[in-house]
Amino acid sequence: MKSLAIFGATGSIGSSTLDLVRKEPDSYRVSILTAHSNVSAMQRLAQEFKPDLLVMSDCSAANQLERLMPTVPILSGADGLRSAAKEPYDLMIAGIVGFAGLAPTYQAISLGRSVALANKEALVCAGDLILSKAEETGALLLPVDSEHNAIFQCWEHHNREQIKSVQLTASGGPFRGWTAEQLSAASIDEALRHPNWNMGPKVTLDSATLMNKGLEMIEARWLFDLRPEQLEVVVHPQSIVHSCVTYSDGSTIAQMGQPDMRTPISYCLAYPNRAQVGGDILSLSTLTDLTFEKPDETVFPALKLARKVMAADDSSQSLALNAVNEVLSEAVLARQIAFGKLIPILSRIMDTIELNRADSIEARYALDSEIRAKSRELLDKWAR
Repeated sequence: MKSLAIFGATGSIGSSTLDLVRKEPDSYRVSILTAHSNVSAMQRLAQEFKPDLLVMSDCSAANQLERLMPTVPILSGADGLRSAAKEPYDLMIAGIVGFAGLAPTYQAISLGRSVALANKEALVCAGDLILSKAEETGALLLPVDSEHNAIFQCWEHHNREQIKSVQLTASGGPFRGWTAEQLSAASIDEALRHPNWNMGPKVTLDSATLMNKGLEMIEARWLFDLRPEQLEVVVHPQSIVHSCVTYSDGSTIAQMGQPDMRTPISYCLAYPNRAQVGGDILSLSTLTDLTFEKPDETVFPALKLARKVMAADDSSQSLALNAVNEVLSEAVLARQIAFGKLIPILSRIMDTIELNRADSIEARYALDSEIRAKSRELLDKWAR
């Protein structure tokens, strides 16, 4: 029985993982659950799965949970997440959204643990450091994101030198086909209506701007040791083909499946085998239309911003892009600024800030805090 540490248990990745555990209770045991502030959901999950340890990254939420479950060990805050990452388990499901997921992921990698990585920001912000540490410790890093999981499944390690390019597919989000003028007037409610995927608000917002695809390019650049020019984004509205790998002989290998995160998660849970249960099975006979098109980078300039920082030989610049995006996304979701102002202000801030190279994980944490403070300062000034 494989023991699981599920970081981000109440989010979409955590919920899909636990759904798979319910279907195979003899194969997996939940040893650690973490969440941010959803006390009622965490209490229900703890009563159902009976983990050894709980973590609430919000300290007040941890205090509430302690009063409800006084006999269960409960940790809190960022230190609690790092401490939990040191506990015994067979596989970490790294499902915490944003920069907050970096610390426990890096801790697990440092100890040589196996990590199923759904937190793209960890590689965006410290891809060079994480891959170097994984090589040092022998940690196994399995990609959960549907696009990266697809690439991993299509990747022929023995033909590594013959890989010509990688195509990351994108649904196009809720604003596919819109003009720049239409997009500038779009509302946050429209942005949060994703046509294919059921995700949390931050990831859904990133999908609306195509920033999610920019971050995924950066993630793939580090995860698969690719040159920036080997990566391209293709809009595929049906979300059936999850990504492709093209080889020098002209062969393109694609991974297909329903738009259901249980499929890539189950692949990671059972790796190197395949699970008996995952997402719904795809029936090719029911597919009537699969289309592909180039994204309009004039309408969605987040892709250009990502390409620019991806060219650097370390991930300090992409850390900056992520930090600014997280600050502005929080402001949009809190309805402090209009959705249409997100990318224009982000681009302006990126042109303003000056970066010093950060060569250690501690320096990355410090750089992230510095950029967030500067971003909030400029946001207050420019959003008036």
